[in-house]
Amino acid sequence: WLKVLALFQDTCRLYVPKTMTLRASLSFLLGLYHTTLGLSRLLTPTSAEVDVGTWERLFFSRVSLAQGCLNFLHIPKTAGTTIEHLSPTLLVQKERGEQSWGAQDHLQNYCSSAGSNPRAPKCYFESSMAVSGGAWCSPWHVPPSLDERLHEHYAECTTFCVVRHPAERLVSQFRHERNACNLDVFRHYVAQTLPKVMQHPFKFDCHFLPQVEYVFGSDRKGHYCQEVLHYENLTSEFDALMQKYNLTVKLEGHFRDHHCELDIPLDVAHQIQQVYREDYEAFGYEL
Repeated sequence: WLKVLALFQDTCRLYVPKTMTLRASLSFLLGLYHTTLGLSRLLTPTSAEVDVGTWERLFFSRVSLAQGCLNFLHIPKTAGTTIEHLSPTLLVQKERGEQSWGAQDHLQNYCSSAGSNPRAPKCYFESSMAVSGGAWCSPWHVPPSLDERLHEHYAECTTFCVVRHPAERLVSQFRHERNACNLDVFRHYVAQTLPKVMQHPFKFDCHFLPQVEYVFGSDRKGHYCQEVLHYENLTSEFDALMQKYNLTVKLEGHFRDHHCELDIPLDVAHQIQQVYREDYEAFGYEL
C-alpha cells in the first residue's frame, strides 16, 4: 500500500497540470479517489502483493493510452449501462492500458464546468437547445459537441456508440420511468411528455436528446462516434467490434433485453417521429 500511495503522489505531480483550475484539479483528484476506492475492493489476502506495474495499469489506464484505443459514447437507453459495466473487465484483462467507459471512467469523464456535488457530478453547458441558456446532465450523458473537455476526451480514441429505433428507445424510457408496459398508459405518456421534451430537451438527465446530437453534434456536421452499433443487432455487432480491437470481452451472457414490446399505433408513431425525425432519417429507421 505504501507503493500505491507513492504512485498516487507521483501521478498528482506528473499529471495534474499547473494551469488546471482549482475546480478541475479537485475533480481530477476526486476521480483518482473513486478509482482507488473501487480497486481496493478487488484486493484479497492472496492478491495484496500486487506489483507496481499492475497497479499503474489499473489506476491510471487513461493516462498512458495505447495506440488504437477504444472509447464509448453512452447514448441513454441504448444498453449503455450494460456496456459500461464491462469496462472493468477490460482493465484487468489487458496488459496494455485500456480506459474505462462512460460512468465507470472517473478519471477522465468530466466536463469543463462541473456541478458542486462530488457524489452526483453534473455538467453545466451552454446550448441553443437549452432553456434559459444552459442545462445540467451527467457527464457520460452529455453529447461531446456541447463541452470542449468531453470533446477532447472522446477524441483521444476511436469512439463507438449504440443507436436504437426512436420509438423503442422512448418505450424503454417510459418503462424506466413508469415501471409499466401498457399501450394506453404509453399513449398518455407520449402525449404528456413529448411537448415537454420539445421545450426542455435535456429533461431527465439528457435521456430524451436525439441520437444524432451524440453522433453528429449540434450542427450535424461532426462525427463524434466512428463505430455506430445498432441495438437491434447489438450482441453480434459488439462482439465483432471487440474482436476488431483485440478485446476479449463479449456482450453475450451480460446483455439482457428487458424492453417493453408494444404494438404502437400509427398516430402515436407519428408523434414520436415529429420529435425524432432526424434519428429516423440518419440511422435508417422506419415507422
